[in-house]
Amino acid sequence: MMMNEASNLILGPNGVAAGNFAVAGEVGSYVGLLNINFSNTNSNVSIETDGFTSDVTFISNGGVNGAITLNAKGITLNGNITNLKAIDLNSNNLTFGGNNIQLLANGSAITFRANEQLTLTSASDIEINSNIAVTNDQQGSIDASGLASGQGLVIKGDIGNYSTSVRLGQFNIGSSATDFNAGNAAIGNLIFGNDGIALFAHNNYLITKTTNASGQGTIIFRPVVADNTNLVAGTNLGSADNPLAEINFAAPAGTNTDTILNVGQGVNLYATEITTAGVNTGSFNFNGGGTSIVSGTVGTAANKFNNITLTNNTTVKFTDDVISNGATTIGGNSTLQIANDYITDSIQGNAAG
Repeated sequence: MMMNEASNLILGPNGVAAGNFAVAGEVGSYVGLLNINFSNTNSNVSIETDGFTSDVTFISNGGVNGAITLNAKGITLNGNITNLKAIDLNSNNLTFGGNNIQLLANGSAITFRANEQLTLTSASDIEINSNIAVTNDQQGSIDASGLASGQGLVIKGDIGNYSTSVRLGQFNIGSSATDFNAGNAAIGNLIFGNDGIALFAHNNYLITKTTNASGQGTIIFRPVVADNTNLVAGTNLGSADNPLAEINFAAPAGTNTDTILNVGQGVNLYATEITTAGVNTGSFNFNGGGTSIVSGTVGTAANKFNNITLTNNTTVKFTDDVISNGATTIGGNSTLQIANDYITDSIQGNAAG
């Protein structure tokens, strides 16, 4: 390990080839650092001091190397973290005041081993390019409740594991526009502040429940690479007592001609209105079986939805008006229940569906 003239602590071939570097009790020794650079080494920086606060930037300019482990409580890191492999919260809370975490190795992750909390406090847009690994179901939380209306938060990585139902305990997006755009997400409780927006892309989402004031919170389905978003069995967006303000199907992206929502077993949608940004686009595919409730007006006279398809012994209850310009297809022993006006181009059965 060595110091260069720019007050950078370098861990690499000219310093420590590998091993651990502990940021311990002599906090003042590190206050003047500009960055800690993992240069061609997989060293680990272990933070050992309770209440440690630093503006140091953690980087690796010799490839994707290095890790940070928290071995103390109440740690605040305000510098960006770039090209590292891992951050292990190790049962300790972390406040991150920077605007960029880039853990770029395949399988890289911020790891929640217990009920830790990662708090995001930057006043600028924030990007986290990393998986969020969860050891135990419904453990750990990410708190972005301090983010302001219109502030952007992008998550590029998997959160938990939807296929094994290992969920992050909760994710509070505050009033931000949070874009879950490059990974699957399993979250026990997705919390919205006033004007909070969550954007879902072409991935799989298990959201057990949302917490929001009645008529607050917007979810936008915006798949890009594929034309569909998948809501996994057990997902509930909004509730009967506290519906979301809006669930929106974004206009088809790129060469896509439709925005399709695949709805898993027992998934429920509650919003004041369910809208589509395109004309005659936005389709529902209820294919998971069980019973699903869709509460809220679906479509408008100006922007009608496209197709609605039920298969695989699925029962769907629409509690409010529906306006669709495509076909409604009911197949595979499925049942459509209509409570209010239902406008569609056609309703047809499909015994093989």
